[in-house]
Amino acid sequence: MSQLIDNYYLSLGEVMFAFGCLVGIKVVFGYVMNAMMKILRDQPTVDHEKEDSHSTTLVESTARMPVERRILFLGLSGLWTFSTLVQVLPIMVVVTKAQYLKATSSFDPMWLQQLVRFFSGIWFWDPTACNIITILVQISIVLTLYLGRGHFIGKIGVWVSLVFGIIDWIFGGGVGQLFAAGHVPISLFPGGSVLIIVISILLLIPTRLWDTVNMNTWGTRTLGIFFLLAAAWQLLGLFLYKQASPLIETITFRHDPIARDLLAGHVWLNHWLFSHADSTMIVLIIIWLFVAWTAFRQLLQHPLWAWLVTLLLLVEWWLIEGFGLGLHYLVHTGMIPGLLILLFAFQSARSKGSMDT
Repeated sequence: MSQLIDNYYLSLGEVMFAFGCLVGIKVVFGYVMNAMMKILRDQPTVDHEKEDSHSTTLVESTARMPVERRILFLGLSGLWTFSTLVQVLPIMVVVTKAQYLKATSSFDPMWLQQLVRFFSGIWFWDPTACNIITILVQISIVLTLYLGRGHFIGKIGVWVSLVFGIIDWIFGGGVGQLFAAGHVPISLFPGGSVLIIVISILLLIPTRLWDTVNMNTWGTRTLGIFFLLAAAWQLLGLFLYKQASPLIETITFRHDPIARDLLAGHVWLNHWLFSHADSTMIVLIIIWLFVAWTAFRQLLQHPLWAWLVTLLLLVEWWLIEGFGLGLHYLVHTGMIPGLLILLFAFQSARSKGSMDT
């Protein structure tokens, strides 16, 4: 297995070096060609004016963008960056096809299992190559979202983000494990793919509608609905299993040796969770209900409340996702960061609105 991981990182390093060289050549070639055209045409002043006006237009279009849309653009690129970092982990290539199918589609309808099996047949034919291609696609999404947020390129990046978010939700997360309710303790949580889809849809809404429709209030209440659903799904898990131990076993990867080795530094945390399983789950549910209450009461416009909710969500991220590591990254990677992005986007917008008035 160590040889497989070494080969994977060697191949990844070679491809990333080539990708970086291509980007560098493109940038240098563009500068050289622009300089040559200026010399040949002998119109440096006019060209400079065109370039300055073009860059000024981009800066002005970005500055005119509502603050919440800017945060959503940056946050969405951050989610894809986080997804890229997780994609680099060796667990992405050492996981077997049987483990993948069991984690994603073991409780799905037959037609969906056939679809996932077809996809997995392509992926596991050469997981190293497919994983490297996925990393390159995600890096491209990050670049288009970050660099093109004030340009039409940014909208293209949002559409690509939406499409790949749906693909990841279906194949990577087993349709959010909707059909695993009652079988998998942490099923039905809004995973990172769902948050990517939601943020992409919000960014595809025309800017003018953000003023005509009270998007800030609507968005904050949508965030509250996410929090309520998370609390309800944890309560459902407790009701189905009559105790918190199955949920804690899933959260701490007790039956997964690969993920357990990956989280070896969390052994003390796992021991503490098992010793206080019921109380831990009750605390997590109370946190979800509390942050939902703050969202519906529109308290997030106050920085103190916003930072308190942020701290509580980071605790949830630590306990539920292990900061996004482990085999159930297939469903949950980026869930808490996505919720935090929505929180800061609409909190900043409401704070700006209150200052303007």
